[in-house]
Amino acid sequence: MVGKHDQEVADAIGVHRVTVTRWRLYHPGFQATLNERRAAVWQSSEDAYRVLLNDAVGVLKDELGTPGPQRAKISLALVRASRLPRSDLAHPGLTDPEAIVDEVAKRNSPHDLDRLLSSVPESERQAVLEDLLNRANEPPPDDPKPDPTQ
Repeated sequence: MVGKHDQEVADAIGVHRVTVTRWRLYHPGFQATLNERRAAVWQSSEDAYRVLLNDAVGVLKDELGTPGPQRAKISLALVRASRLPRSDLAHPGLTDPEAIVDEVAKRNSPHDLDRLLSSVPESERQAVLEDLLNRANEPPPDDPKPDPTQ
């Protein structure tokens, strides 16, 4: 359901919108799966873009081979385009739930370099996972408690 609003996803699967929002914000498994889907969608778009870009480069090559006023404009546009920053869309996020838990644990810890470079102790990982899942599965006031096995 990539590209859909939380309400649209909630309606499609029969839960409250806040439940979907909490899953998206706090549930490592949901986040990882969503990131995988985003990466697949982006890859598909990127492949189509490469085909179009190849055709466009051919047209530009033909234009550059012809003397005329467009040559300088095309050349300048190519130089400018080569400096464009890479988009974050190509990197939608982590796709491993354990890596997501580790990232949250490190983000919530004191920011010293040793801590950022070291691995997260299993007890801390479990505490962070429990907190995230509790937050993800907390029902809104008007929604019945979701099944914790989901």
